[in-house]
Amino acid sequence: MAKILQSQDELQEHLREQISFMLRSAALYDEGYREEAKRLALHLRILLHDTSKSHSLLGLLGIKNQIQLYDTSTNYDPDNLIPYSGLVSLEISKEEARYAPRLGRSIGGMIFRITPFDDWWAKVVIVDKSGSSFTRSDLVLSIVHKDGGAHIDPKLDEFYANLTRRNSMGWFFEKTGALPESLKEIELACIRQITHEILVSLYEENPECFPSGNKAGGMEVLEQHKQDIELSKRFYNAISSPKVQRLISEVKALYATDQMLFELYKETDAHGAFDPDSIIPRILINPLTGLNEANIAFQLINAIQFKSGYPTTPKNIFNDKRQNVIRELNSNLFSIRVAKELQGRGFELSEYIEPTLSAIKSVLGNRSSEDIKDLPIRRIHYESTVYLRLKQEMQSLPPEELSSIVELFRIKSPLAYEIGEQLSAIIDKYDLEEPSEMTEALYQCIKYLDQTQVGNAVFDYSSGLYSLMLAAMKNRYPLLREPAG
Repeated sequence: MAKILQSQDELQEHLREQISFMLRSAALYDEGYREEAKRLALHLRILLHDTSKSHSLLGLLGIKNQIQLYDTSTNYDPDNLIPYSGLVSLEISKEEARYAPRLGRSIGGMIFRITPFDDWWAKVVIVDKSGSSFTRSDLVLSIVHKDGGAHIDPKLDEFYANLTRRNSMGWFFEKTGALPESLKEIELACIRQITHEILVSLYEENPECFPSGNKAGGMEVLEQHKQDIELSKRFYNAISSPKVQRLISEVKALYATDQMLFELYKETDAHGAFDPDSIIPRILINPLTGLNEANIAFQLINAIQFKSGYPTTPKNIFNDKRQNVIRELNSNLFSIRVAKELQGRGFELSEYIEPTLSAIKSVLGNRSSEDIKDLPIRRIHYESTVYLRLKQEMQSLPPEELSSIVELFRIKSPLAYEIGEQLSAIIDKYDLEEPSEMTEALYQCIKYLDQTQVGNAVFDYSSGLYSLMLAAMKNRYPLLREPAG
């Protein structure tokens, strides 16, 4: 019987159908129907897998080796002794723990790399505790050919069976009064993330193959993550400058690692942060307000100076916003010192300060006289630390800019202005270039906030707000302890 060659238009229609199938199954997976990942694996095979007897749809369309694929996996570090899962995260609540695809959310490592198909398909994305490794190809084809995607084989490969049935990753979840439960379905979560990578990549290259409006489930998620891709491109532009690259190299050398964790995270008020408690240098960037060279450089310098002994306040001392006040004070004292280094390294200080200025002008500018009277003491303390930082950092900016900020605080946050002036007088006694003196300055500022009577008129004022933090700092830094005897 003669065979009729399908036209390019017909193949293009097949691509539209496969994309619609994937969007619907992806939406169902996200709603909790995790078995939909097996359908997704089948569609991935149809799109991507070539053999001597079958042809991938993207290959038939002539785009398989032309399209650039987004790689959202962190890189495997063979020196890291814990199991590696590059595509998924562990999500833990009081009731359960599970492997979860990150989709377009914060991702550790160099996010959204653009990779040729062969490298992407063959990249190791899981290494279990026994050292068995799995690529994207391994996961997709094992599910499709043996585990219910298209066929069911009575015998599974040992390593795949260990991963999916015997918890070879070694993670457990334990609820009070119950036996530990093995975490399962890492392969399904990975398939959902691989699907996300393919959909985003195809959406970038072939948007005409996607349904318009909301004709297929999953499009809203895809549109949101399309925006994240654009933010990621801006991130790459920001870190690609020689000045930022030199700082990245310095950080890696200091921490004796080839890895850094950069995370874009919108659910925060901070413009950026360095995590001093992370084993691998970890930088958090708010892509909405802090995605610029100067802010990223600031966090990298923070990582460098942490190794030089500059102070950091312990985490989890409080369960409420008092902790945020002290961490903000710690960050702002460091910011004052690093601002000078930013300028010395050729970064624009105004670019670094601008996100904070914009946020402060928005918050304080819209504050009514009634709002001023109802501010809680912790908010007042928080704003006083911000005032301290801005007053110090803006010394190198035009005088009229500094005057306008001082006046804004004096009118819209008068107690924060008064406390901030006192904090400024305290730090003027210390050389913030010296780690030990910055530590002492931080301690004295916390002590002032703990004892000041300025907040007496505030409805929720009480003394000793920060006594636990003062004790924790004394425990961490011996120089703060009083001499014996």
